[in-house]
Amino acid sequence: MRGGGNSSGCVLDSRLVDEAVKFIMSRCDRELADLTVTKLAQALDVDRFKLTREFKSRYDMNLDAYILREKMIRSAFKIGSVPGLTAKEIAKQMGFCNEQYFGKVFRDFHGINPSTYQEYKRLRSGVKDRRKKTGKTAKTTAPHSPSMERRKGVKDRRKNNEESTGRVSIQDLLKQMRENEKKN
Repeated sequence: MRGGGNSSGCVLDSRLVDEAVKFIMSRCDRELADLTVTKLAQALDVDRFKLTREFKSRYDMNLDAYILREKMIRSAFKIGSVPGLTAKEIAKQMGFCNEQYFGKVFRDFHGINPSTYQEYKRLRSGVKDRRKKTGKTAKTTAPHSPSMERRKGVKDRRKNNEESTGRVSIQDLLKQMRENEKKN
């Protein structure tokens, strides 16, 4: 194991964090799905507590969060670039236990759920959806339910934020793209 207590510890620690980042970035999706801090520390032959401490001091971010961040970035890339790949398949490839948890983490990270993001990327690229339409309608929530109230609050906050910053939400872009697609 690498030690720390010498005068060149700062240089070694900097290299250690660089090696950790390089190791994470070089993993394919299957390897990244199973990557934990313990496995990373073993691969780099270093104490995991030292690794996490040095990583946190350099990036002001937990190593677990960094690994999850890389998974979310790759998930978004896959959703946008591989047509027909479902969120369930991506969740499995990225090492998530189920699709719902993957959707929650994706939504927390990107601010949009995976299916909406996939539709946005599809419409933006101009690729037609080749999956068969089932004819089923989406479930709706009763107007008096607490979840609907929360959604209205989120939409109101989003609208206020968009007005103040001049930004347009992805949902609004999707609406415009759908309308344009119908016209054409």
